[in-house]
Amino acid sequence: MLFILSISIIKGDILIIMNNKDSYSSVIKKFSSLFKDEKMVIAPVNKFQQIGLNPRIVFCFEQDAIGKFPDNFSNIPVVLFYIKDPLMDLGLNMTGILYVPPPSVFFSMMNSSGLSGKKVVTIIPEGGTSTSYIENAIRVSKNFNIDLEIIEVKAGDIFKVSEDIKKGELIWIFPNKITLNPGFLRYIIRFSLNEKKPLIGYSRSMVEQGFILAVEVDENAYKDKMDKFLKSIQGGRNPLTIPLQYPDDFNYYYNSKVARLLNFEVDFSRFYKEVEYITK
Repeated sequence: MLFILSISIIKGDILIIMNNKDSYSSVIKKFSSLFKDEKMVIAPVNKFQQIGLNPRIVFCFEQDAIGKFPDNFSNIPVVLFYIKDPLMDLGLNMTGILYVPPPSVFFSMMNSSGLSGKKVVTIIPEGGTSTSYIENAIRVSKNFNIDLEIIEVKAGDIFKVSEDIKKGELIWIFPNKITLNPGFLRYIIRFSLNEKKPLIGYSRSMVEQGFILAVEVDENAYKDKMDKFLKSIQGGRNPLTIPLQYPDDFNYYYNSKVARLLNFEVDFSRFYKEVEYITK
């Protein structure tokens, strides 16, 4: 049984935090099918704290909700889907599937495309080096012969680190509090073109806007993985016994026009995945 939040207090077994229901219509149908015998409440980030709900489980689709859970949620499993920022501080009661490629996928692509041995810089919020994603990136980069340098930035200070970014031959951008800012994206694309520093990102849209390469989560494969995750929970498994996961399948994009502008060559002859060429 599914309730779309319209009154202040609703009793339910499952809380789904979701701002735009239309964007997740197929996902909502899946939830309704799998959990048809339970009461479900869908609430946006700005409403879920107000409904006085004590669910048995929370499914969170909105990054802005993390850190805003009331105290009574501390012992309730929170399952995250479509969360892009892998550096977020997650509670011990949280698991799910992040919506970002792991570092190994980025570095494997670089290594197989003639970019091994390059100096790669990446930009993260101040204090982010202690996160598991960055620790993994530092470790894995060595396996793929990537010379990785982490640049920590205070919020609002991105324009002050231009000289540090210039140290890199490539700039790797993944989603975090700094890079998800639309103003940052405009800045870094201008910087790339002016300084002839190629950008590697995480979406087709980025490549269309001026990045040279991108690794993007395959949407259909992500939904399949999410379906398996949900079925496991529906079958009685405690979600907190399932470790936080990354997607398994990805799409690869290359902007050949930008590559020519930057006088930068990428060799895909040894790359084992199909690459879509963008010529915008």
